[in-house]
Amino acid sequence: MEIWDEKIEKQLTELMTQIALYRIRAYKGDGLQGLDENQLTDPITLEAEGYYKWCEREYFDEGWPYYVGSEDYQRLMLRNDGEYGDEDLESFCKLRCTLEGDKQYVQFWEKLSSETRWIEKAFRCSRPVWEKLECLLYYQAVKIAADLPKIYSTLIFSGFREYICRAQHDAIFYQAYAWLYFEIWKRVAKKEMNLKEALRQVSLSEMCLLDALLMIPGIPGPVTYNYERYVAHFSGDLEESDVRPLFMDAVKTFVRRPKIYYNFAKKKLDIAEKLCL
Repeated sequence: MEIWDEKIEKQLTELMTQIALYRIRAYKGDGLQGLDENQLTDPITLEAEGYYKWCEREYFDEGWPYYVGSEDYQRLMLRNDGEYGDEDLESFCKLRCTLEGDKQYVQFWEKLSSETRWIEKAFRCSRPVWEKLECLLYYQAVKIAADLPKIYSTLIFSGFREYICRAQHDAIFYQAYAWLYFEIWKRVAKKEMNLKEALRQVSLSEMCLLDALLMIPGIPGPVTYNYERYVAHFSGDLEESDVRPLFMDAVKTFVRRPKIYYNFAKKKLDIAEKLCL
């Protein structure tokens, strides 16, 4: 593979200058209007102001290979701000997908999600039935990917597995926590029970999953905080059938979903747009 010779200072300087400009555009935006273009592209000024090193640490992998054919988008990296596991983020960054590849992956994920909403109920099926449905789901994923040729082939299967794991997470955890807060609300808002007694009764229920149960002890605690912030304002005059969807919406605001490549690609594409890549 053809690579840049690091001794060719002119090429390296041009690359560093281009990357520095991406960062300046992202932060200054309309403030660039009226500025001297020569100052913006002067390597000495940019280096003196720290834009080379600052930009490299902030958005770009410090050890990127200087491949002539690489897109600037492929050099763009995301910092770990606590949203991803270190191993997950590292593996995502190593893929170095192209701009068009990530755009098509997002299309792939969103189309698969919109066309297979039935998966939310499929986890209740017996294992033999689930295995057949899983095959059907994979066929649908491959069919969608066939029209999106810029997606890396390895991402098709890994994306399919991530999609199933995300759907399982939503079906299990969202449902469990929506049930938990609904049962607490029903006792407090409908039966005028105090919150402590409502928590005690719910924790003794056979329907209360272990993960939800572990959150309950202690007042104040995470369940108390979430209840008072997101749920307590629901009127006790509401019919249970009308209020149930509100609990699912509330739970989605505070029960954390694991971040996956779809989230990584969406965030990277958003940054790339702001940087005018």
